[in-house]
Amino acid sequence: MSLIELLVALTIMGITGLITVPLVASTGRIASRATAALAAERTTASLSALLRHDLRLATSDEVIPTSPSLLWLARPVGEGPVCGTTTTTLVVRASAWQGDRVPDPTRDVVQFLEDPVAGIWRDAVLLAVSSGACPDGEPALRLQVGANPSGSGHLRIREPVRLTTYPSGGAHWLGLAGPGDPNQPFAGPVTNGGLTLTLSGGALQAVVAPTVGTAQTLRFPVVAP
Repeated sequence: MSLIELLVALTIMGITGLITVPLVASTGRIASRATAALAAERTTASLSALLRHDLRLATSDEVIPTSPSLLWLARPVGEGPVCGTTTTTLVVRASAWQGDRVPDPTRDVVQFLEDPVAGIWRDAVLLAVSSGACPDGEPALRLQVGANPSGSGHLRIREPVRLTTYPSGGAHWLGLAGPGDPNQPFAGPVTNGGLTLTLSGGALQAVVAPTVGTAQTLRFPVVAP
């Protein structure tokens, strides 16, 4: 290659570089904005799906906003008809149990139907869970509770959790945790103070503000106890 050819090649490479570098940078910025926008959509969708699931059976006395960005609620774990009781236990037919998982005494509380006519449920501490049998011999879950459930025909299990925002790694996130447990992120990031929760007019209103885009307002009906 002659000197002139080398100079021409270097000139072309320089011009190409001047064009390519801004193009690559612009493409990177577009991709970054698209990724952030997708994360914002997922944050709103995740919060909506969680609250829609967790509030589907909730009453207003089980949904307790203690600050604009912190909410205590009783997540539904499962329920089932009772096939036997004693003064300290509830027995639930295993084949009739409908739930996300088996009840856990370290996480859950039990509610049993005390008055089916008035629809009154009674809360009780869940002390232990073991295998058992219904009076007809069918496999069952045996729940030891801290109240007398005699005569109850139905039970449901709830997991008390808090929903809040918290800082981590230079950003703010939506997190869930049981009493005394560290927050576990399920969506985000959001702005500082990017979650506002209010309970009024028979509904929970949640305003979530992702770090990209505009704040979104979600509403979920909550019935009276």
